[in-house]
Amino acid sequence: MEAKDLGVALVRTGEALEAITRGEIDIQIATAKKYPRTLSKVRDEVAIMATQDQNTAEGCWYALPRGGKVIEGPSVRLAEIVQSAYGNIRTAGRVVGIEEQWVTVEGACHDLEKNVATTSQVRRRITDRNGRRYNEDMIIVTINAALSIAIRNAIFKVIPTAFLKPVFDKIKQVGMGEERTIVEHRKAMFAYFKGQGVSAERVLKAIGKVGEADVSLDDIATLKGLATALKEGTTTLEDAFPVEKPTTPLKAGRHEHKKKPPKPAQDGAASETQSQTEAERGAEQKAASVPPPEPPCPHKRGDIKWDDMAAAWVCTACGEAIADDAAKRLQLKRPQPPKPPKPTGAGDDMSIDELLLEIAPLMEELTFPEETDMFAKCHITQPLHRNLPESLAKLLGILRDRQAT
Repeated sequence: MEAKDLGVALVRTGEALEAITRGEIDIQIATAKKYPRTLSKVRDEVAIMATQDQNTAEGCWYALPRGGKVIEGPSVRLAEIVQSAYGNIRTAGRVVGIEEQWVTVEGACHDLEKNVATTSQVRRRITDRNGRRYNEDMIIVTINAALSIAIRNAIFKVIPTAFLKPVFDKIKQVGMGEERTIVEHRKAMFAYFKGQGVSAERVLKAIGKVGEADVSLDDIATLKGLATALKEGTTTLEDAFPVEKPTTPLKAGRHEHKKKPPKPAQDGAASETQSQTEAERGAEQKAASVPPPEPPCPHKRGDIKWDDMAAAWVCTACGEAIADDAAKRLQLKRPQPPKPPKPTGAGDDMSIDELLLEIAPLMEELTFPEETDMFAKCHITQPLHRNLPESLAKLLGILRDRQAT
């Protein structure tokens, strides 16, 4: 095929795809016109889906610290709920470009019923704080998060949020959990961020409060929005709760100002200066005399013994208990308790002849209606069993017990 024919084929293919896409959109618009939406039902459906439980309501709102202020708004999850309830709407997302340090994506939304369409672009960094580029997996994760945010922004550009504001307020109230007190809300939020590695001081600084008692319900709603933004990947812990870098003092050298020589002091001032110098020397000598801390015990295998009272492995060198995982790593085996001595019965230390001499008079003196069963219990059968001494010893014990009764 010549180049001219190839170009004509490509043009025809493009025209065919365009015609197919146009036909699909025309069908969707015609369907939307035939079945228009009802705004009151949209509000009810959004409220039902977003307030079915507290966790769902909490994930429908986000908050971000920007320029000393906190920006709040509906989250990606709430945009998905609104899109489903609004109906007759078309959304899409695409990657615009991937640069060395940035990735740019675009989200689009088209209201088929009102024939209103808009796009929204989002740019995200794909390098860490040290300037190193993310690996392929992290770049894909960043692109997916950016696409979700771009589509959310496009949805709320097309769908007017004015008639949804009462629903948004209700969602925030359910997310707060009205049945809980403000003290419980404070404890829950500070415990959550503590689990994420954020101290209470950083949390208070992010919302501009001095102490935990100053945190209001609005501040708690802001903190819940920050938690949602962290889960969606909209922000990071470092951006939401920045840490102040400590200022390092100047090193001695050219940056150090030269001290002026002290002026000659008078007699009273000289004695006071001398006493201060002696006190400083004494403090330095006292600090130098403090012994350094002892190194931790190495817990040698030979020093570890099992303690029956503590029911644990104990190091005899330092007296500390050894953890179970450390004992497994050292392959320590717990000593087995000694077996109890086997009880001895009557006549165990006697010979066969001595046993027969003891049994004979007792058999003549006593009568047993169950002699056959008694001999069977003692394992005495014909021919004689190989355990005859043990059986005779048992028989002697039975006879002695019967004689005693």
